[in-house]
Amino acid sequence: ICNYLKQNEFKSPAYHNAVPTNIEKAPDEMYSWRTSSIIDIVDRQEYCGDTVNFKTYHKSFKDKAIQYKDEADYVIIKDTQDAIISREEFEKARERRNDIQRAKPEKAEHILDSLVFCGDCGGRLYVSKNNNKKKGDVYYYICNAYKKQKECTSHYVQENELVEIVAQALMYLFLECKIDKKELRKKLTKAVCSAHEEQVKMVNKRISEIDTALTEISNKLSILFDRMLDEGMEMKAFNSLTEKLSNDADALRQEQGTLYLEIDKFTDRKKGIKSFLSKLAVYADFTRDEIDKFVVEQLIDKVEVFETKDINESGKEVTMIDVKVHFKEIGYISIEEIKTYE
Repeated sequence: ICNYLKQNEFKSPAYHNAVPTNIEKAPDEMYSWRTSSIIDIVDRQEYCGDTVNFKTYHKSFKDKAIQYKDEADYVIIKDTQDAIISREEFEKARERRNDIQRAKPEKAEHILDSLVFCGDCGGRLYVSKNNNKKKGDVYYYICNAYKKQKECTSHYVQENELVEIVAQALMYLFLECKIDKKELRKKLTKAVCSAHEEQVKMVNKRISEIDTALTEISNKLSILFDRMLDEGMEMKAFNSLTEKLSNDADALRQEQGTLYLEIDKFTDRKKGIKSFLSKLAVYADFTRDEIDKFVVEQLIDKVEVFETKDINESGKEVTMIDVKVHFKEIGYISIEEIKTYE
């Protein structure tokens, strides 16, 4: 409708509103119609001869802001003036406008959405889009901390590359599950132990160090109590030393509790292999094209993206991206390492 009115040189309401105020309008703007103007005309019931009252109101006499009422609250008096259009035409136009379904742009499905994290700062990686005339829209992940405040590096990785890494990992596990589920279980157990072996050693070592430190604190407290009883140590000095030793012991016990939770997580991951394999078996016959957001959410816990700098053969610094896929129940395992077990 806007194009038709412009082509046939019907002056727009904006032009007529500008005339009394002597505001100059460019020739092109004289016939430039807006969609909002057309909607306002089509919806104006006064054009079929009615008077429509109480469309607006003010919250209070002090408030100058105009508030708009719902149509159900209008007071309509019919046939109070000559009609410009028939009531039948008015109703048809309104009906037709209400029946129009606006085409919504298709929203791209990002199957890794909310699962991608920065391996360096721990924050999320969010999907962004580049408009490329030759290649079309290019979606990529970028670290949120970098995008907002430059507190981290970009960790730039194209979405299709990241999705392919995850899909290939899943396809390998699907195939292994179909070939020999028991053998895959052995490989997963070995991979889980391998991935966390060093960490478990460090945790156990630290737990042992804390046990030794707690024993030393207990011995020191015993000595202090003996000195208090035998030598009459000053109460102020006694309270100060015992308080410090007690606080140190509490901090060590708290740290030890956290470390025991880490050991429990490792144990749970080994136990979770059976549950993970059961889920895997459900999708073992899926093809690459059948891996969608739902399948990914059932099997993938998170995807970590790491960024490092390296020097290439030309002596130039290049950015390297490393991706770690963490699976439900079992955490991170290296697919490349599992392949070496064959």
